[in-house]
Amino acid sequence: MATLVLIGSRPLIRASQVGSAQRWSMLNKEMTKEIVTVKDLAKYLHCHQSTIYRLVKRGDIPGFRLGGGWRFKIDEIDRWCRRAAVDRSGGRAQRAA
Repeated sequence: MATLVLIGSRPLIRASQVGSAQRWSMLNKEMTKEIVTVKDLAKYLHCHQSTIYRLVKRGDIPGFRLGGGWRFKIDEIDRWCRRAAVDRSGGRAQRAA
């Protein structure tokens, strides 16, 4: 039985047909067009939702209010992460370990 990987309600790929690394690569490419919630962003960044709320409160992370909640564009989050990595390294991009 095939497993579908979903973002929202759209199936992206059949997980049973693709290796784990390739599956996440495809998922990340699709998410660059996505607007996500605090919960989804916390999963994407591998952190707790309270961390996202703290970053938003301080104005450290790009996001916008929609209705009663926060939304984030994944492509802006990726740029924010790259910029933060360069800032921490003194102008040089850090290498992933």
